[in-house]
Amino acid sequence: MLKSKIIKALSEIGYQTDHFTENALKNAIDYETDDRAKDILKLLCQNINIAKEKNFPLCQDTGSVIFWVKVFFKKNLKIFNSKFFILNSILNDAVNIAFKNNNYRASIVNDPIKRKNTTDNTPPIIHYEFIPLKEYKKSSSSIKACKSSSSYKACKSSSSCKACLVKTKKVKKKNYPLSIIHYPFSVANYLDISIMLKGGGSENMSALKMLKPADGIKGIRDFVLKVVKEAGGNACPPLTVGIGIGGNFETCALLAKKSLFREHDKKNPDPFWAIEEDYLLNEINKLGIGPLGLGGNTTALKVNIEVKPCHIASLPVAVNLECHAHRVISNLIKNNKLIY
Repeated sequence: MLKSKIIKALSEIGYQTDHFTENALKNAIDYETDDRAKDILKLLCQNINIAKEKNFPLCQDTGSVIFWVKVFFKKNLKIFNSKFFILNSILNDAVNIAFKNNNYRASIVNDPIKRKNTTDNTPPIIHYEFIPLKEYKKSSSSIKACKSSSSYKACKSSSSCKACLVKTKKVKKKNYPLSIIHYPFSVANYLDISIMLKGGGSENMSALKMLKPADGIKGIRDFVLKVVKEAGGNACPPLTVGIGIGGNFETCALLAKKSLFREHDKKNPDPFWAIEEDYLLNEINKLGIGPLGLGGNTTALKVNIEVKPCHIASLPVAVNLECHAHRVISNLIKNNKLIY
């Protein structure tokens, strides 16, 4: 079942960082010139190994749980269909069970001021992205587990097809405070569910600014460097720096968050922004903040930029910082079967 897969993924992700990040930390040791920074990087790698071997949480802050759900659908998606399933409840239940089973720290309060702990780390934050299946076909070569697949066709059967993603009757559970997103399971043959455990320290050092179009690329660079410099060691570097540019006030923040789900060996597909990612990474590492803010030339491991069209009068920019314990996992579900 989908819920059991998510519970397993949540259980694993708390004990280990993304393997691309782990490799980046190991590689950084060879390029770091400061001896103290080298020692810190070695300790961070040692901490990763201990967490995996002993099933200890990688960090005491097991974070807020963020889901980025990509729904790949056939044409003419009808959101208000007679048959829906409530993915929101499945994900909430999975977080509840995984955090209690693994004794992860409950880090969510029910109100920003009243601050009563929800005791099970719910509700998670869930973002949905609906993507036409034809776009999934175009990008299928980048999905390693699916390269040999000869078909990416969506379900052509009726809404009662037994092979469809999730049976409505399987979904049940208490009401959660987050809004519920529905979609007809007959049109969603592929479901990509990415999960992140996002610590509060690095999140608190993130920022957003509505620049003027005249500020241009220099204004973006200055703002990004200012955010990282002011964060110092509070965001637990080496960082993954997520940058969202364009859209409007809320869009650029979502873009910055989305960029953190990108694998470390992937760049922005637009060469202009791919070059800018490399440029900013180089400039950030010149700041000398270093691992855990104690000096060195390894302040960031990766810079990811996502962009969207925006209003002629606006240049929104958001910077979402992620600590060295970059805990991200992706599950691609096809016809209720885990591909990876």
